[in-house]
Amino acid sequence: MIDVEVSVIMAVRDGARYLEDALDSVFIQRLPKGKRLEVIFIDDASSDGTGDIAERYAEKYDGVITVIHNEVNLGVAASRNMGIKMARGKYIAFLDGDDVWHKDKLKVQLEMLEETGCVMSATSRVNADESGCITGGVFKIPNRVSYRRLLKSNTIACSSVLALAGPVKEFGMEHDELHEDYILWLKILQKYGPCAGVTEPYVTCRLVGGGRSREKLNSASRRFKVYRLMGLNLAASVFYFCCYAVTGVCKYRGINRK
Repeated sequence: MIDVEVSVIMAVRDGARYLEDALDSVFIQRLPKGKRLEVIFIDDASSDGTGDIAERYAEKYDGVITVIHNEVNLGVAASRNMGIKMARGKYIAFLDGDDVWHKDKLKVQLEMLEETGCVMSATSRVNADESGCITGGVFKIPNRVSYRRLLKSNTIACSSVLALAGPVKEFGMEHDELHEDYILWLKILQKYGPCAGVTEPYVTCRLVGGGRSREKLNSASRRFKVYRLMGLNLAASVFYFCCYAVTGVCKYRGINRK
C-alpha cells in the first residue's frame, strides 16, 4: 500500500492563464519510495476555464487529483480550509495557481523537517512578472524563522510552505480580508516553535497585477490588524509594525536581496 505523504492544496479563482505551469511543477516532484502525493484542487467559482483545466489534469493523473467546484466564490481562506479538511497526507503544502515549484522542492523540505524536527518548512523564492520573466534577485529566508522574527517580517511565501498536517488542521485559515496565510504561520510558530528555512529558492512567485501584496497602503493596514488579532498590545503592535515598515523599504530597494 502506498501512503499519501503530501497533500497539495490549490485554491484558484480565474487562474487558467498560468495554471498548467503550476500543475506541471507539482508532477516533477520526487518523493521517497513508497510515498505519493495528492492534489486537492478547489475551483473557487471561476469563469475562465480554470475548472476545465483541473479536470483535464485529474483525468491524466487518475486518482491523484480531486477537483472541487465552488458554485459561488467563497474566498481563498474558506476554499483552502475545504482542502485542509480533506487532506490525507502526513504533510500539507500550498501552491497558488500562478506560482511554480522548482524540481525537488518537496524532497528537500521533507529531508529538512526530518533533520530538524520542526513542524513547518519554507523556502526562499524568486519573483517573476506576468510573462514569467524573473525580476530581481533571490528573496532569502533565514535558516530558522521564529515567531518573533515572523512578526517583524513575513519572509514566508504561501507557495513555499510544507508543514505537518496536524498543526495546519488545528488552526486552518481565517480572515482572508487580512493575511490569512500569515495568520496561520504565526499561530503555528507561536505554539510549535520555529519554521525551518531552506535558503535556496525552490519557488517562483508570479506578481500578477492587482494582487493584494502589491497594494502597499492596504497591506500595511491589514498587517497592523493582524498584530492586534494575535493578541499583541498597542505598544507591541506599534513596535512590530515599525519593524515591518523598515524591512519593507529595504526589501523593495533591493537591500536584502542577493
